[in-house]
Amino acid sequence: MSYTNIITEFKKVRLIKLWQIELLLLGCGFFWEYITPLFRKETVSDMWDIAAYMLGGVIYWAVNKVYEKVANTK
Repeated sequence: MSYTNIITEFKKVRLIKLWQIELLLLGCGFFWEYITPLFRKETVSDMWDIAAYMLGGVIYWAVNKVYEKVANTK
């Protein structure tokens, strides 16, 4: 997510809403877990990896919220 925000910052777009983060990670997770194995035979699909991506998105969102709150109080 941090890398994505660095790239999208050039267009003045930031993914900071939870639904935006989760939608992006769901799409990425689906691609990496179900589309990529169609082309790379040494990879396997794992539904729990998508859940881990989604949990990581929630953690990223929460940390970002705390950071914004601390930054705004200074």
